Amino acid sequence: MVSLNPARLLQLDSRKGSLEAGKDADLVLFNPDFTAWRTMIAGQWVH
Repeated sequence: MVSLNPARLLQLDSRKGSLEAGKDADLVLFNPDFTAWRTMIAGQWVH
């Protein structure tokens, strides 16, 4: 899982790493067995 600290290390924290207005809406929702259930990229569900 990626959050604010890895985004800072990669200098992507202005767009990624936390849920804030104006940032990219990239999100993965997992099943209980940790397989991806839903994936959102740039605010659009893609899986």
